[in-house]
Amino acid sequence: MNKYIITLVLISTLTAFSSVKGQNLDTKALEQIEFAKKMTYQMGAELFSKRKLHFKTNSEFIAPWDKMTKEKLEDFKAALRTIIENGTVEIKESRSFKKSLVFKSQVPEIDDLSDMLKINLVETNLMDNDKNALETRKRGSTFYGSKFNSSNKNGITTSSNQITITNSYRITSKSVTGTITGNIKLRASFPSEYKKVLITPSDIGKEFSLGTQKFQVINIVENKVFLKFLEQEAIPKFKFVNLDNNGNEIASLTYNELEKLKEDNKAIDMSTLHGMETLPEKVYAVFNKNPSITKEEFNSSIEPWLMQSYKTKGEERLQDKLFTESYIVLTSVGPIANCNLYIENHGISKEFILELK
Repeated sequence: MNKYIITLVLISTLTAFSSVKGQNLDTKALEQIEFAKKMTYQMGAELFSKRKLHFKTNSEFIAPWDKMTKEKLEDFKAALRTIIENGTVEIKESRSFKKSLVFKSQVPEIDDLSDMLKINLVETNLMDNDKNALETRKRGSTFYGSKFNSSNKNGITTSSNQITITNSYRITSKSVTGTITGNIKLRASFPSEYKKVLITPSDIGKEFSLGTQKFQVINIVENKVFLKFLEQEAIPKFKFVNLDNNGNEIASLTYNELEKLKEDNKAIDMSTLHGMETLPEKVYAVFNKNPSITKEEFNSSIEPWLMQSYKTKGEERLQDKLFTESYIVLTSVGPIANCNLYIENHGISKEFILELK
């Protein structure tokens, strides 16, 4: 099961505990506690298990902040103008008769466009035939494609590759009559600079700042970094990359490389992935003390705490505390050497209005 799904399922399960009062637990509640113990053990065991790491070094890697040349910034500004000039918006209806607002545009091919470009729906001014104002989800889905353009003028043929951009936003109003009219405001943006923090194995216990947020490096275990953000509700959206001491990216193997390893070693563990997740501090404390703890020992340790989480009369709900007091865990495919956390400042930005076709 995906680690993020595990976390979300566990949050839902523990939230359901709030309906149970006191220590007199019914059968269903006890089943939920058993499920919680199983899931938290799985989370901890996955993070603290020892395994052989399979990775490679990418000497061609260029860090995003090293790409921010004057020429690159000018390319972004030109691309932004082109995206706006080519932009259109229309209403699409799915097979299930659900309507969506669809923005489309295209731009000459640009490296890493899907990682660089952000398009946000700022506001909508939409009405149906009965003059009812329509609501639209602000968070949409984005798809990138490619298009080959060719033209001939005065006997000279020119061609170019274009990247197509499609943003879709679901219309949430339950009743929509007739034709939809109106306009929308969008914001398109590219990064203009990066803010970054370098973490090495010698930084355990140190505090750093990323944007406006402070965090502490709790621990580094092989290929994992455990971080404590001081204001967890305001954690900035950041990415990270792990580099070796020569500046090469510690990167994942390709599919073919992984398959070759499988042929050479049938028992190979392929579950290590580059990613980010949360881990309750309570679970971390148990596994950090004894990484090879058995399921029975873990259950014995965590069960009293879970039982306490049912106390809701005049006391803080400890099941909520379980996830407000948690660590961010960064997992690299290889040993942590130079882990760079970074956030983008999208300073190349412009809002624009489009009328429905």
